[in-house]
Amino acid sequence: MEKINQERQDNKEIKKKKISLKTLIEKNPVEKCIIITLVAAVFIITGFFIKNPVIMIIGLIPAAFYEAYRTWGISTKIASVLLFLILVFELIILVFNINIDLAKIFGISKKYIAGYGEILIDIKVLLPLIIIFLSVILVARTIGIYTKWLSIILVTGCFSIIYILHPLQFNKLLNFGIKFFLQIINRW
Repeated sequence: MEKINQERQDNKEIKKKKISLKTLIEKNPVEKCIIITLVAAVFIITGFFIKNPVIMIIGLIPAAFYEAYRTWGISTKIASVLLFLILVFELIILVFNINIDLAKIFGISKKYIAGYGEILIDIKVLLPLIIIFLSVILVARTIGIYTKWLSIILVTGCFSIIYILHPLQFNKLLNFGIKFFLQIINRW
């Protein structure tokens, strides 16, 4: 009888020592967000100095993955998973140097978006813009501070990617984004 009790005790201790991936991910989100922030910052700064957006995206993938993991609401889960998939798609497009010029596809050089005549751009710039848009949605729609934190990392990284890909149009895109964001806030 004593031997059986000892075996049960040993089994309980073994189970306590086993750490699942889920337990590891959920444990101490502050620490994980700090590490993800540092990784993203190092990769963004490195990519910025060597003018390589692929390095920046690699640094943003942990933030996008952890954000997709942390969100729970239907709309926020869809936005965060979509954000992660778009980031991976952007990485594939950049690594394999795939050029998709939207102006050629649609046969027009300008498109009116929110009342502004905007020049259609390469999909390499459009995808980070979509990620920024989805990140802003996550900042507005989530109540969790960690998801907001991760979204801000993604916005910062995507602005850096756009700057590296199209430095001449960056100011125009930034001004357009600010005006569009202010319009959304005024309607809210």
